[in-house]
Amino acid sequence: MVKNILIISYLFAPENAIGAIRPLKIAKYLKKNKYNVDVVTTSLKNEKDEKLKEDIKPIDRITELNHTTPFLNFYNRLMNKLNKKNLSIQKGNSKSIENKLKKSYSIRKTISFNIRYSISLYKSYDFFKVFKENVKSNPQTYKKYEVCISTFGPTASLLSGLWLKRKFPNIKWICDFRDPMVLEDTPFLFKNYNRYLQKKACKNADYIVAVSEGYLDRICKNKYHDKSYVIPNGYDIEDLDEIGSQDKPQKFSLVYPGALYGGKRKITPLFRVLSELAKEKKIDLYDIEFWYAGSQFNILFEQAQAYSIEDILVNHGTLSRKDCLELQCKSRYLILSTWNNNGEEGVFPGKILEYMLFNKPIIALVSGNKANSEIYQMIHNSKIGIAYEEMQAEHYILLKEYILNEYKRFKKGLEPTFNSDEAFVNKYNYLNIIKDFIFLIERSS
Repeated sequence: MVKNILIISYLFAPENAIGAIRPLKIAKYLKKNKYNVDVVTTSLKNEKDEKLKEDIKPIDRITELNHTTPFLNFYNRLMNKLNKKNLSIQKGNSKSIENKLKKSYSIRKTISFNIRYSISLYKSYDFFKVFKENVKSNPQTYKKYEVCISTFGPTASLLSGLWLKRKFPNIKWICDFRDPMVLEDTPFLFKNYNRYLQKKACKNADYIVAVSEGYLDRICKNKYHDKSYVIPNGYDIEDLDEIGSQDKPQKFSLVYPGALYGGKRKITPLFRVLSELAKEKKIDLYDIEFWYAGSQFNILFEQAQAYSIEDILVNHGTLSRKDCLELQCKSRYLILSTWNNNGEEGVFPGKILEYMLFNKPIIALVSGNKANSEIYQMIHNSKIGIAYEEMQAEHYILLKEYILNEYKRFKKGLEPTFNSDEAFVNKYNYLNIIKDFIFLIERSS
């Protein structure tokens, strides 16, 4: 008998947010495998993407729950204030950007982060309240589900999955974590609560899923070996269907789309390499372009400015998913940045898996005080580029040699060096990733 599956994900298509992609692809490929798939999400979508609308068409039912009126009134006032502030920043010149960046490291940054975190938690609990009311109003609808998959974050999805499991104990709950609930930058006031909620979820879930080994270790704390699994993010080959052939880049182009987490993601090792090679007259910075897509260009600007190469930056701003994929397709090299610290192991940006779509070299930059990160291991095993780790001194020399050799290939009109392990890369195709979820779904019979 075909199983009925409910996916609870606050972030979901057509929302153009990185957290919406994983639950979308899970739903899409479960549907391709003949399951009945329903989704419960929020109607509060900040940026809707036309390309993502195509992926959700086959899904049986998507229920978008409305937040309460008090929350929406509060949220709309807040967004109006933030939009005015962002507009004033965008109108500023380079000097004003620099001054604002200096302020970002003051105590105001910490206060601002705590306020934003509190607002996010308020949003989660408001959605959770509405979700419970919806379930109580439609008990027969929810009783039909054999399996529930909830995705964290935000907290809203996990709270809803936990409550649903308690209300309908026969539903098999797969608690999926894109991130641990307790991170280094989690505000102190919320760490104990998040730790408590994470333990509660792990105890009550039928299966616990994380996107990396490091994350799973941090979430389960050496417990629940019989019901915990790593199922990584993946890439969807169908994302390329609407992207036509792209012209060969005229510049030595590098692209970084996405967030920089207040500067925690650092491009500085690459900027330092380019600056040194230019001073040594081994490369001409006129040939180099660094393309950025996202909302944190000011942070990137500061990192490049530290090495006096901010002129190579090209800011594309916030793009639709289709335009962002096209930009990556046009670029010669794909840049990834992350960190690996003691106590923060397993940070695994999903962007590296999206990059696998393009059959182009990935330059991964890993900061932090711990070597041999999962990102480094993946790059090394898959042969899809080069990985630099801050904790391995020889890596800087290797990165510099790599950039210089690739630049020489560019000047000769040659393609970038790329000899990936296709079998390794294919493991991360969502056609294969979904098999791990199906294993848990069928095992939960």
